[in-house]
Amino acid sequence: MAKEPGFYLYTGDWKKDPLLSMCQPSTRGIWVDILCAMHDAGRVGSLSGTVEQFAAIARCQPTAMRAAIDDLSNTKAAGVTWHDAIVTLTNWRMSREAKARESSRKRMKRHRSKEERLRVTGDVAPPFMPSSLSSSSSEKNTTTTSRARNVTSACQEIVKAWNAAVPQAQQVPRDGTPAIDRAYSALALAAPPVDHSEILEAVENYYQALKVRNSQAYAHSLGQFLRRENIDKYLPGTFNLANYDRTNFGRDEQSSGSPEQLVQRLKAKGQL
Repeated sequence: MAKEPGFYLYTGDWKKDPLLSMCQPSTRGIWVDILCAMHDAGRVGSLSGTVEQFAAIARCQPTAMRAAIDDLSNTKAAGVTWHDAIVTLTNWRMSREAKARESSRKRMKRHRSKEERLRVTGDVAPPFMPSSLSSSSSEKNTTTTSRARNVTSACQEIVKAWNAAVPQAQQVPRDGTPAIDRAYSALALAAPPVDHSEILEAVENYYQALKVRNSQAYAHSLGQFLRRENIDKYLPGTFNLANYDRTNFGRDEQSSGSPEQLVQRLKAKGQL
């Protein structure tokens, strides 16, 4: 895959992040150069090196680089760890995205390995059909009915977990619906596929997001939740509970006042 020429700078997060706002302007300028270097290094979300090496990357003097590292460490705007003379800087968002890509890559690898084994052994199963579809052939009918039964059974477990997690207004019939069967089947056949245990974990993560006091998690129906563009946000390796707390993005509440008052508020919330 061709290397992406750039990365998203979430301007709202950049300006509203109270930890970054406490940093010196020179630190924020140096940090942008470090983020560019992280992207060029494969978007892994972290870099390691000496202060002098980072100074070369950020195009500044070593003394300015050391001051920026101390600033990022004191405000916790970035991850900073030392091992002798080597320092590792970590950007939280880029690191999460790297883990999500790795999780997706592993799912795709498992999916392709399974397909290859089936191709080599000749044990190729018929397509995975939802319960709402039928076939005119009696043989296909038998296969479809058996597989539909498996889908429905699996969906019932998903429905049970969903109804235990969401408010009554979002709950669905205990036996599910054909639309939910179809959505579940689509995830199983996707590339990379989403397996049953991952869906259950995503439902649990959605429940945790809904429980946040100032939650900004969208009130999905189960059918909507099982769409790939929605469930991806809650899959293991991608989900981050802090993204669903509205107060983490409220400029007026968190970034107003003096830096000392802001630090006290963040400490009270356990964020420092």
